Amino acid sequence: MSKSIHIGARSVSYRDEGKGKPIILLHGWGESGIAWEKIIPLLSTSRRVVIPELNMESEGYGPESMGDMVADFIEELSLEGAVLAGHGMGARIALETACNYPRHASFVIVVSGWKYDGLPGWIRKLMRFKMASGFFLKRMSKNPELL
Repeated sequence: MSKSIHIGARSVSYRDEGKGKPIILLHGWGESGIAWEKIIPLLSTSRRVVIPELNMESEGYGPESMGDMVADFIEELSLEGAVLAGHGMGARIALETACNYPRHASFVIVVSGWKYDGLPGWIRKLMRFKMASGFFLKRMSKNPELL
């Protein structure tokens, strides 16, 4: 079901399916939440699946500010401690969110992750989080107890 909330001056549309521990799926640059369409039915049987539409083409919205927006989104919907899964630029945004707002993410899943400078510093920060690569998302959809 598509819903919408206001975060600052922005209106954010999102899909919210299922019940249980929340997992937030972040799409990549040039994509939309439809990128996650095939996995939603699998995850929503045991999890609350929330997929915000990230308008990454807006001026002034880089990964850092999008990470702040996702953190505000998480607070607005009381999703603290959610699993964050991101594809491409969505993975970078998930990492930004988890590193800058540690209580917002219990687990980070990186699907086709983003390569960027400063990796050693990120590795030190990310050691606080459980992380998995994209193949884990498919396994988790069949075995949600893995998280």
